[in-house]
Amino acid sequence: MLPPSLFASRSVVGANLFTALLYGAFTVMLILIPFVMIRGAHLPTLVAGLAFIPLQVLIAVVSPLAGMLCRRFGRRLPLFAGGAVVALGCAMAFRVDSNATYWADIFAPVLLLSLGMSLAIAPLTTLVLTSVASDRAGTASGVNSAVSRAGSLFAIALLGGVLQQGGPQLFSGFHMAMAVAAVACVLATLAVFIIEPGPHVDFIPSD
Repeated sequence: MLPPSLFASRSVVGANLFTALLYGAFTVMLILIPFVMIRGAHLPTLVAGLAFIPLQVLIAVVSPLAGMLCRRFGRRLPLFAGGAVVALGCAMAFRVDSNATYWADIFAPVLLLSLGMSLAIAPLTTLVLTSVASDRAGTASGVNSAVSRAGSLFAIALLGGVLQQGGPQLFSGFHMAMAVAAVACVLATLAVFIIEPGPHVDFIPSD
């Protein structure tokens, strides 16, 4: 059983709401962009398979730098910026159509998605662990991990109508999904304001 007191913290509630919304949008892009590249734009499967290499690269490069941002600006600003950048990536995906090419139309949304997630992941994890007493940190981390999976699964469940389409209807559904994902990211940035200010949010000890 989860201790109800765990959800008495505004920071825990805000962080988990942020997680569900952001990871839902992230999953939508992760699934639909390669799908429309292959089925809609008829790009090679190899190109679709390599499309998200910027995600791995930026997470490896930017995530360690997120600690520096947190020490200077607190943890809420990187979370807010990460959600906003992913929302912009969703909006940029409106350019993807049947004539799309990777570098002209798809690389920019993928790059923005990668940058936004890289900004948010490390501060989010640290925030969850430091928002509760040390003996509840493992529980809080487990809950947040479960919330991220639930957000992703909920997003996947809503994609069936898009994945069964083809031709112009595929891109119509894809653009609608990107619009919903962008709204989810905007709501995630608003959830940042639920997080309660305090030492666990506003700075990271230098050691």
